[in-house]
Amino acid sequence: MAVTIQDLLDLIDANFDVVQLIDRGTTAGGLVYEYDLWYRTNSVVHYKRVHIYWDGNVDNDAEWYQSNPIPQEAEETFLDKLNAWIELAYTNPNIKLVTVEHMDSYNKVAELRGAWLPGGTTYTISWAYVYEDENGDIQWDGEFYNES
Repeated sequence: MAVTIQDLLDLIDANFDVVQLIDRGTTAGGLVYEYDLWYRTNSVVHYKRVHIYWDGNVDNDAEWYQSNPIPQEAEETFLDKLNAWIELAYTNPNIKLVTVEHMDSYNKVAELRGAWLPGGTTYTISWAYVYEDENGDIQWDGEFYNES
């Protein structure tokens, strides 16, 4: 079953606190349907012009034209995951400082240096290599190890 204009308008209704949605007719020879959308976020009303392309053939899908107005969920980046891993490392009371020495976001790997008190009185400087595995999970190479 083809996606209809009404299906896309229902998505707008499901994703926005719609104040008003006005049909402004068509343009581009009747292929692009225009709508004025007023919606509310945090007690502020916003405006957005929405365009939907449909060629009039009931077997063909209606599609967003120019841009999809539905907010997209942000994808968690390697940096987000790395920061979460560092926050978790700080839950160890012996870890006193973790710095990112090098990071390659493309290959999703980072080199970290940590200062910690393994025995309670003498700081030890250690290294760790953190990477994202094939499942998108953060892994690290071994334990922090003594630099000296």
